[in-house]
Amino acid sequence: MAIMQQHASKDLGMFFSQWLLRPGRIDASYEWTYDSRRKRLQLTIVQKGDAAYQFPLEILLSDQEKKVRKQIDVQKGVGAWSFRLKFRPDELLVDPEGKLLATFRTRK
Repeated sequence: MAIMQQHASKDLGMFFSQWLLRPGRIDASYEWTYDSRRKRLQLTIVQKGDAAYQFPLEILLSDQEKKVRKQIDVQKGVGAWSFRLKFRPDELLVDPEGKLLATFRTRK
C-alpha cells in the first residue's frame, strides 16, 4: 500500500478502506427535479447502509438534442446538488459508463 501511495502522490487510505478492506459495494437511490423558471436541476442521492462511501460520480443529463456531463463528489450518506441547466433533461443517468461497483436506483 505504501508503494502505491508513493507513486500516486496522495493518501490512498480511504480508497483501500472502502474498496479493498470493506465488504459490499455502493447501494444508492437518487431523485431529481428540474425548475424551468429558475433553470436549475436538483439532485438528491441517498446511500443505504451504515457506512457511506466517498466517491466521484459522473452524471449524464440529456434531451433529444443535448447531452451534458457533470461530475460531483459524493462525501456522505445523503447528499444534494443543484446545477444551472439551460434545458429540461428527458433523462438523468448516474455513472453512465458503469465505472463504479455500484447499484443506483431511481427513487419515486
